[in-house]
Amino acid sequence: MNGRSKAFTLVELLVVLAIITILTVIATPALQGLSGAKKFTNGLGQIAGILEQARAYATAQNTYVWVAFYPYDPSTLTPPDNSGDALCVAAFASADGTDPIDWNSTTINLESSGTASVTGTTISQILRFTSFKQISIRTQNYFTQGDAPGQIASLPSEISTPPTGPSAIPAFQIAFKGTGSSPLILPSTIPGDAQTSQTISVVQFTPSGVARVSGSPVDSIWIDFQRVKAKGLIDDNNIAAMRINGLTGLTTVYRK
Repeated sequence: MNGRSKAFTLVELLVVLAIITILTVIATPALQGLSGAKKFTNGLGQIAGILEQARAYATAQNTYVWVAFYPYDPSTLTPPDNSGDALCVAAFASADGTDPIDWNSTTINLESSGTASVTGTTISQILRFTSFKQISIRTQNYFTQGDAPGQIASLPSEISTPPTGPSAIPAFQIAFKGTGSSPLILPSTIPGDAQTSQTISVVQFTPSGVARVSGSPVDSIWIDFQRVKAKGLIDDNNIAAMRINGLTGLTTVYRK
């Protein structure tokens, strides 16, 4: 048997390459979907971790901690990113263990050093800003228990109506890297394509680990999240609800 009989012909090679190309085209959307879902799941885990770190810091340092949520539109950046809405999360703490917030109209102006003084109390950033691309936060039309679109089967069937969401006070005035030189105020109006018309801002943890969004105690704080596949395009198959127990400050994630 000579060597030529063992070799592939040019036509055979082209056929194999064509088959590989077709399979790649078919598989790419599915792989992208899995990648997006995995990133969404990982992002939720990181956000829950930030909340837990904030709670642990409050109890360990016997102080007050605030976790601020800032949704922004990456398409306004330079260069623009049209992959969808993004969410920035950060945490701040009182340096002397006192709570200067009157839950009325307090604004905390953080300087470039990451600290601010409010009625004699220093507020410092304790966790770096973490940006989550393609994750949107939602404060209207909360997800409910069930198997239908926009519902999460793992949610408790009895949830207070309406759920208690994050507070719009206090407002943190912060300059975010990459979003321009002018300070941004938290809370800020969430873009309309994030499916919400309300403002989002802060969850506070007290020295005892209690979570609250006002001067009054609450049973639970609920935050809904959804994946944004592209600008203005919501992924209905990747949604989640996060419950922060008001008494213990512990966070539970309910994922569709």
